[in-house]
Amino acid sequence: MILCLRIIQIEIIRKKMKIGLVGYGKMGQSIADICQEQGHQVIARITSRKRDFSQCERADVCIDVSSSEAVLDNIKQIHAMKKPLIVGTTGWEEQVDEAKFLVEKNCLPLLFAPNFSIGMHLFQRVLKQACQLFTPFNYSIAALEMHHENKQDKPSGTGKTLEKVLKNSCQTLSIRSGHYPGNHTVFFDAPEDTVEMTHRARNREGFARGALEAALWILTKEKGFFTFDDFIEEKML
Repeated sequence: MILCLRIIQIEIIRKKMKIGLVGYGKMGQSIADICQEQGHQVIARITSRKRDFSQCERADVCIDVSSSEAVLDNIKQIHAMKKPLIVGTTGWEEQVDEAKFLVEKNCLPLLFAPNFSIGMHLFQRVLKQACQLFTPFNYSIAALEMHHENKQDKPSGTGKTLEKVLKNSCQTLSIRSGHYPGNHTVFFDAPEDTVEMTHRARNREGFARGALEAALWILTKEKGFFTFDDFIEEKML
């Protein structure tokens, strides 16, 4: 009976989720557009000029796509309202341990991901297997990422994640130019041949849809610090 009630509750939320949006740049606007498309409601838009978190009181969940400097304070503000939180901001990874402490202290759920593309996370799993295959045959590994000219962190959070996936066997060359939403290529190179594997984001919609899927998922969790890999693992069960 409890399970049935929980399933019904999730389905109700899925039809109409109330979201507090922290950060309203290009990514925030894309999330707002997908919310409208899917029938969710953005009830709060927190910006650097208008940091009125009281708007989030009625939210089911908050999504942070603001700036690296503001993330920890945003977590404190949102946790004070006992709201689950999705963090998609990058460039603050050195402070993740402090965020984990806050999550444990406040007994609330938080999911952090530098990239909400489902395709990218599946790409990472393929790369893990590829690394195991190529390494014994002395292939060199290199990585290249391309992002739009306004992206600040180099390499990106995704680039750093790929380096870990590849067991830090390479460094990422980062290019910031034009309007690329995000391209990542890994090269496995030997004197005889080169194998290239690429994930290419066509637009920000994939990131926005992934963030909303993560928001729906985090509503099923009572507390804990999660990653997008946790979400992917559960979806694959």
